[in-house]
Amino acid sequence: MSLSAPELLTVEAIVLRAFPYGESDLVLRLLCREHGKTSAMAKHARNSKRRYSTRFDIFDHGIFSLHHGRGSMPSIRGYNPGTGLRRIREDLAKLSAAALLCEACDSLIPDSAPDDDSFFDVLLTGLLALNESPDLRETLRNCYCSLGTILTNAGYLDPQALGSPSSKNMLKLISAVETHSDHELVSKSQLASFFPEVLSST
Repeated sequence: MSLSAPELLTVEAIVLRAFPYGESDLVLRLLCREHGKTSAMAKHARNSKRRYSTRFDIFDHGIFSLHHGRGSMPSIRGYNPGTGLRRIREDLAKLSAAALLCEACDSLIPDSAPDDDSFFDVLLTGLLALNESPDLRETLRNCYCSLGTILTNAGYLDPQALGSPSSKNMLKLISAVETHSDHELVSKSQLASFFPEVLSST
């Protein structure tokens, strides 16, 4: 994603990852509609909510105002929350599934990828489906389908090979993400603890 012009850019984005920087700042990994994946600095976000009216976390969705100054990383000048996804934050299984989808996108989408809203749409649709899932079975099914679509869009999975939701097939998808990103997904262990309850082991 290039933010060299204009200096101030307004984007719709989802937070894939947030990690501390220095004593009070946060670095956010954002997946933007139409602008791909980028990192942005939220200055003083760890010490005060007054500047952004929220404490940023993964899968936060909304409109970000990004300013590109002299540094290589744009800074966040404003944020208007979008879809709340409150039910995800209140349910551990949904939270684990959402974290996995965000981590998969962060792992598979290169920073240099051309602007493409297909990944953004898949992730946002998946998060909305998780938010509205009525039970654990549907939560895991929605996670499975979304993860399969992410891999398909990245060119790492033939959609005809997706198969039906099962513990075995879910682990295959997770393994495919790890293989192509060359690192282990931190969020997989928490989500895997829910598999035996509802997914077939075949």
